[in-house]
Amino acid sequence: CYFKDGSTADVDAIILCTGYHHHFPFMEESIRLKTANLFNLPYLYRNLQWYGVDEGLKDTDGKLFYIAMQNQFYTFKMFSLQALWMINVIKGLLKVPCREECLREIETHLKTNETLLTALIIVKDQSTYMESL
Repeated sequence: CYFKDGSTADVDAIILCTGYHHHFPFMEESIRLKTANLFNLPYLYRNLQWYGVDEGLKDTDGKLFYIAMQNQFYTFKMFSLQALWMINVIKGLLKVPCREECLREIETHLKTNETLLTALIIVKDQSTYMESL
């Protein structure tokens, strides 16, 4: 492996890590996603489309999207699918269910977090998620 300063090192693997700390100080508080690094996120339909339903949060009528916010196994492939899903929603090529149905799905997926106890279960759940996009 060659580094910017000209030094080298023999390594077996390079691991890309960002820490995934969700921090959006530039956004209005009422639409700011605040969550731990979960597989299924609060307030986001399909883990993408914002629905602020709690006191103090603003609902944006599905016009705000967060991409690549949840914990993941598939990473960049999933992020690409999320971006395509979002583009298709914005262009009107993909219809999103009514607000109430979106909120029900968000709640259902939030409860699923409690069952994601092993890597195999998580991969299967995330595979199903990607297929839904």
